[in-house]
Amino acid sequence: MKLKLSFDLLTLELFYEETKDIVLNSIIEKIYQIGNTDIFLELFSVDQGRYKLVLSVHPQLYRIQITKKEFPYPARPPSFLMLLRKHLEGGRIIQYSLVPQERIVELKIKRFPEEDKKLILELMGKYSNLILLNEANIIIDSIKHVTSEVSRFREILPGVPYIYPPKTQKISLLDIDENKLEEILTKEVPLKDLLLKELTYMNPQLVNDILLENDKEKIKKRILEIKEKIIKKDLKPIVYIHEGEPVAFSLFPLKEYENFERKEFDKVYKAVDYVYSYAFDKTLFEQQQRRLLEIVKENIEKVTEKIREFEEQIKEGEEAEKLRIKGEILLLNKDQIKKGTEKIILPNPYNPEEMVEIELDPSLSAFENAQKYFKKYKKLKRGINILKEQKQKLEEELYYLNSLEFSIENSKSFPELREIEEELEKGGYIKERKEIIYKREKKARTTEIYKFRWI
Repeated sequence: MKLKLSFDLLTLELFYEETKDIVLNSIIEKIYQIGNTDIFLELFSVDQGRYKLVLSVHPQLYRIQITKKEFPYPARPPSFLMLLRKHLEGGRIIQYSLVPQERIVELKIKRFPEEDKKLILELMGKYSNLILLNEANIIIDSIKHVTSEVSRFREILPGVPYIYPPKTQKISLLDIDENKLEEILTKEVPLKDLLLKELTYMNPQLVNDILLENDKEKIKKRILEIKEKIIKKDLKPIVYIHEGEPVAFSLFPLKEYENFERKEFDKVYKAVDYVYSYAFDKTLFEQQQRRLLEIVKENIEKVTEKIREFEEQIKEGEEAEKLRIKGEILLLNKDQIKKGTEKIILPNPYNPEEMVEIELDPSLSAFENAQKYFKKYKKLKRGINILKEQKQKLEEELYYLNSLEFSIENSKSFPELREIEEELEKGGYIKERKEIIYKREKKARTTEIYKFRWI
């Protein structure tokens, strides 16, 4: 089953409340980036020690996350990462806040003697962005550039003043009563669209679960129950699990998954770390798997085409046997063939019913013509033998590549893929090695460095 995730406003607000004391005053020791979407701030605080704050603008896995899990980092940093390192490494987070009723996180960083910088994380699905500002709220740069051709409301480009996205026009679920909800539900709009567009704290997964009721009064009752749970903070982060893998994350019990195994957490940020680490790991794994499969499939096509070419050449080379037979016929009949003859037709000694037409060089004797045919035969025969040897090697290579393809398709972990990748490198199938550094903390504060390829 496909994992269903939505980093909605309620998740963000609860995450912030739980983590504000953790993040505030933390020191940014190092910054990393994975792909085009995920920034990892390696932080240190007196209370928490070392941990990571993940700021992601991934179109499906957009989030803010606290984790101590290790991820593979590219050895060659992208330009945006270099910029963040230049301005933020060694700085202290002196402000950590949310824009009210918006999925926007703000981090203010102080690094002496420079001016304060601000890092803005906008969590808006495929429109998510991470933006670095100076003290005057001028954009230094962003992980995604937005031009006036893309957005008429605002540009997100270096040197441009930062403008917040348009404010949401949704009604807060906490502000509605039964009468207001009745008024909303009577609108001539499909219920799913209505709930998602009109009310805060709704997400597609929760709305789909609410609409399983198929009764307006029950739907209304369920929504009001959700409102009360939020007000009373009677929320329990739940990850639903199917066949050992997470399939859904919710702050409310979901009827759709009531028969599934469930893992409950005492903190939202812990549930977020659990489920998003799994999802991100899986995404990285699948990217690497696809990359290796593309390399192997491309080489399978090349080898298959070479084998086809050699088969055609070998088929043509089989004409060599006819040259040998013609030479033998000439030797058998050399006394009857006079010099100066240009063409002769004689029976095939291996098939007397077959007559063989033989072209002759009139300047040569029958014996010399026979030797000429034998010479051509030996040359062509040697070529055929070489082709057959090369074809056999290609067939062995094809078998090897097919076995690698099977292994990649059935791999379950990064170490398995890394082992296959190393084989491909040794075989010359991967020419450019892009290393990534994998850090693993040991007992004290030392680290080990492991190298493998970037995705």
